Amino acid sequence: MAAQKAGRFLVSQDLYFSDIRSHSPGTHHGVLLIRLADPSREDLFDRVVEVFEKEDISTWVGCNVVATNQKVRVRRS
Repeated sequence: MAAQKAGRFLVSQDLYFSDIRSHSPGTHHGVLLIRLADPSREDLFDRVVEVFEKEDISTWVGCNVVATNQKVRVRRS
């Protein structure tokens, strides 16, 4: 995966990244999975911006993070 090779934190809607057996915390640089009830491009953009502004993302290195409309869940290694 290009993000892993570049040491980047990945933001995605792809449920492939929600499988912690394949992407267990600590085996990558971090994944933010966005799961909105009825996502439009604008809603997705707004939620990502909101999460990055309100959360302490510096603690998310190597974590699996899921953001829904109402909450953010962080799985650590």
